[in-house]
Amino acid sequence: VRIKQAELPEGTPLESALRRMQTARQQEAITIAAEGQRQARIVQADADAEASRIYAESFGKDAGFYDFYRAMQSYRRTFGADGSTDEKGATSIILSPNNSYLREFMAPGR
Repeated sequence: VRIKQAELPEGTPLESALRRMQTARQQEAITIAAEGQRQARIVQADADAEASRIYAESFGKDAGFYDFYRAMQSYRRTFGADGSTDEKGATSIILSPNNSYLREFMAPGR
């Protein structure tokens, strides 16, 4: 069996059918994207929980390293090195050189 010719209605019925098909595909795309975002949040939450567990274990083993690591994270966020700002040099901070916030930059024994 072979189809030699297909006649489709012109105008409104055809356009209406195409709009319905397009709307259905858009809804399907929205549903798929939402499911992907939900799964991404679950994966991120699991990773955060695992990281917290590892940090807690390391804190119990080496409190000095944990303090150093947390200080480095804080510096990264404060000075914008984490990519939280697009503009270079957008963060200004004025502290005394003896401020305890900058303790990781001080030479030992000072």
